[in-house]
Amino acid sequence: MPRPSSPIATDHVILALLDEKPMHGYEIHQRIASMPGIIKIWSIKQGLLYAKLEKLKVAGLLEDAPDHPEANPSRHYFRLTPAGREALNAWVDSPVTRARDIRQEFLAKLIVAHKYSLERALTLLNAQREIIQHWHSSLSEQTAPQKAAEMDDWIVHSYRLFRDEASLRWLDDLEGWLIKLG
Repeated sequence: MPRPSSPIATDHVILALLDEKPMHGYEIHQRIASMPGIIKIWSIKQGLLYAKLEKLKVAGLLEDAPDHPEANPSRHYFRLTPAGREALNAWVDSPVTRARDIRQEFLAKLIVAHKYSLERALTLLNAQREIIQHWHSSLSEQTAPQKAAEMDDWIVHSYRLFRDEASLRWLDDLEGWLIKLG
């Protein structure tokens, strides 16, 4: 059964930029290409960005902004719709539920949340910590292998266990830095 279609993290970063103000496609591309943190996660080709903008428009998450003061025939401005703002807020405020999504999607969410406020970033960070602690607790209940036949499963299990321990230490350290530097 295919997974339900939902906007991916890059789409939400686009929505976050449009939450600041209406922009045209080239400006959005330039902002993403120079956005601290985000440039270490993704790069997006301009043609793909325009396809994403059209997809988000069809989904009702953004709309044309022909009345924008800087609008002219050579620039197509977009603005966030109320549905787009709702989708953006729901995305920013929800921790990821799969470990593999931490290295891109959670990082993007945290960067966007921090742009809104320190409190929002810390709330997201703590919600993610709870999820990772749950993963870690579940893994900690399993015992080490007693026979060679159990070793292959232990390879995967021990990786996940140490991954979660490292993620929890990272979140603790990051929380300290966020609080220290605002």
